[in-house]
Amino acid sequence: MKYLFLSCVILGLTACGGSGDGGSSSNSSSSSNQVSSSSSSSSSFDPECPQGKHIVGYFPSWQGDVQDIQYQYLTHIMYSFVLPNDDGSLQPLDEESIAELGDLVLLAHGQGVKVGIALGGWNDGDDSAFVELAANSTTRTAFVNNITDFVVQHNLDGVDMDWEYPSTNAEANNYTALMTELRAALDELSGEKFLTAAVIAQGDWNGQYIQSAVFDQVDFLNIMAYDEWNAVNHSTVAYATTSVDYWENRGLSREKTVLGVPFYARPSWATYSSYVAANPANACTDSVGDNYYNGIPTIRIKSELANNRVCGMMMWELSQDTRDETSLLKAIWEVVNGQEPSYICD
Repeated sequence: MKYLFLSCVILGLTACGGSGDGGSSSNSSSSSNQVSSSSSSSSSFDPECPQGKHIVGYFPSWQGDVQDIQYQYLTHIMYSFVLPNDDGSLQPLDEESIAELGDLVLLAHGQGVKVGIALGGWNDGDDSAFVELAANSTTRTAFVNNITDFVVQHNLDGVDMDWEYPSTNAEANNYTALMTELRAALDELSGEKFLTAAVIAQGDWNGQYIQSAVFDQVDFLNIMAYDEWNAVNHSTVAYATTSVDYWENRGLSREKTVLGVPFYARPSWATYSSYVAANPANACTDSVGDNYYNGIPTIRIKSELANNRVCGMMMWELSQDTRDETSLLKAIWEVVNGQEPSYICD
């Protein structure tokens, strides 16, 4: 994985300091109207989300500090990444990462936050190890056993599959087999262990190879509604909406759908926090120069969309956020929990 207050939603993004669609007023307006026409969430309780509303953050092993994570705004943290070998073994974490993971688990569990291990990731587009191990029952079993051993060893709460992405019918079948076996193995462990997966936003880039049979195996899917192919503005409200549409039309239940948002810009790959550090006003817009990201107004509208149509929000990734009143994670938490916004964009 590469990597408002409600009146603001009703009035439209431009009234609150951001376009929400990279400067496209027509798209911003239509997206705002779509969200505001639905019933707005006034509390965190939602009978259509019996497991609660998830707020999921990825934390990469190569940057960030576990002491800086705002645990109070999260339900799940995915430590990223453990990589597979084609024989079903795992590439070992170095000593520093093992210590970091241990600290993360202690801090997260101390605040009631679940921690999972994310498997794979973008990895420069090289998913050959997944392709090979999943195609053989022996190496599939070895991989599943190694993952469950890892979960137990590190006192983890679950697993997030980031095979990005199955791209043939054979790989799709093998992905389903792998997820089915992993679900069964996790269910054998003591305590309830979650199984989730990060998936492409839509079917235009191999999303169709995540078979509907997988839906029964997972607790939820994290929909990566960012990095839109060939898009100047890579993560608009419109793209989030059509991404939810895609998976809903595929038969994924609301309960098992989590909407992903980016904490970085493209094409620069610069972090949201770096733009806010350069100029606090950047928290309230979606672009600096030609670089597009999601500022607070857009994040709030997407969070309202999530409240109305899915059961949570996900972000890549936590170290890219600020840790003050301009925090995107805090803005998400406030909307999801029906709280008044603590930071107002003029």
